[in-house]
Amino acid sequence: MRWLLRIALSFASFVLSSALCAAAIALYETRLLAGMLIYGVACLFFGTPGYLLSLLIVLTYRSVHGGQYWLFLALGSLFGPLSLTGMGLYENWRYPGMGGWDLIAFPIMLWGLSVSTLTTLIYLAAARRLRLYQQSA
Repeated sequence: MRWLLRIALSFASFVLSSALCAAAIALYETRLLAGMLIYGVACLFFGTPGYLLSLLIVLTYRSVHGGQYWLFLALGSLFGPLSLTGMGLYENWRYPGMGGWDLIAFPIMLWGLSVSTLTTLIYLAAARRLRLYQQSA
């Protein structure tokens, strides 16, 4: 699979998983379409650093076989919480008197975990399906 196709596939899976997680949060919290849009923009904004970090792995590995699938799923699931933790630590270091990070850290980590896990699952499933399609053609 070419590198541009891998980038496009990973970006599409990131946008799709952000939209799905935003829809789930908005339906649970507000049940409004405007809430879905707000959460969608927040998912894309806060998920972009994790997505950019994961591009290094997307560009490095051309295909995933067998047991590597589970390794990449575990590794890809950690990008969201790690990037959000990094942003939170930077916020606490830069503005030490704010103290708001401790109150909301757990739901944000679950949100990051769900977006990154769903993104990784969609990407790995689509890449595997595309690889099988290219082999059969």
